[in-house]
Amino acid sequence: MLELPASAVLPRGFFIFAVVAVFIISLLGSTCDVYLFYKFVTRNTKPSGFQKLCTIKSITNFIICSSFLFWVVPVTSLSYTFSQVNPIANRFISILAATSAYFMNSFISICMSCNRFYALFFPFGVHSLRGVPATNWALIISFLIVMGFSFFMAQDGCACLYDPNTFVWKGEEHACSDMLLLYIPLFVVGATVVTNSFNVACIVRLLLMNKMTGMNVEESRKRRKRWMVMFVQSVTQDCLQLADIISSYQFWDLYDYLWWQFLTVTLSFLSVTAIDGFVMFICQSDVHPKWLKRITKSRSNSVPNNTL
Repeated sequence: MLELPASAVLPRGFFIFAVVAVFIISLLGSTCDVYLFYKFVTRNTKPSGFQKLCTIKSITNFIICSSFLFWVVPVTSLSYTFSQVNPIANRFISILAATSAYFMNSFISICMSCNRFYALFFPFGVHSLRGVPATNWALIISFLIVMGFSFFMAQDGCACLYDPNTFVWKGEEHACSDMLLLYIPLFVVGATVVTNSFNVACIVRLLLMNKMTGMNVEESRKRRKRWMVMFVQSVTQDCLQLADIISSYQFWDLYDYLWWQFLTVTLSFLSVTAIDGFVMFICQSDVHPKWLKRITKSRSNSVPNNTL
């Protein structure tokens, strides 16, 4: 069967737009993730559990964005077909980005929601858990589960590979891959249900909480504001991944056009990952560059204080 690269199948103008869009988004996403990781690991203070989760997520997001920047864009731009791409490299990069990093992000989202729930409902901790590095253990367990699943998908017929013929990440034509593609969206939706259940409890707690015992009004207000920002970050990131799974598994087959599949699968996957990094950048104000902090500070000072 004659193979044709995406450049020969897609309209010329749309192909150029697609390559340029993927290049720009992946470059911006990768740059943001590198910046976040550097700022996270060079903090002067000891990182909290939530900050540790953000650090790991900057790594997984970078893996995904960089796989587009250094693999998808060159392979597609050079008009390689699927059979011309090095199969070992394609399998390794695909499993690393579209499996390991992708599913690790789902587990991190669950950990973030649990972290917010614990901080809001047990602000002074639980006596029996004091001294236990819960976040570290959660990350280790999540990593082991993801690695086990990745090794399973590494076998022939089970992986989700990048296909330059279609400009889309897709499963191999095999019964194993077909079976996994049935359960992957269920896992992501299930993870979203779990995280949003914690999120609903958290928003109720935030709305009902006026002042924390053992703190003055100003300290209580600052902590409540910080928790609200973390909550908004967690909810936004959860919704992003759910939007991607809906686009990739529900919208992609509405039209049998290659350009539509690119928009709903490839561009959706990359855009959601890049936006996820920018959400962390916006919400984590302590990592903002000095010029942005000056702008934010000047705007906050210009707002009149009507508090009696």
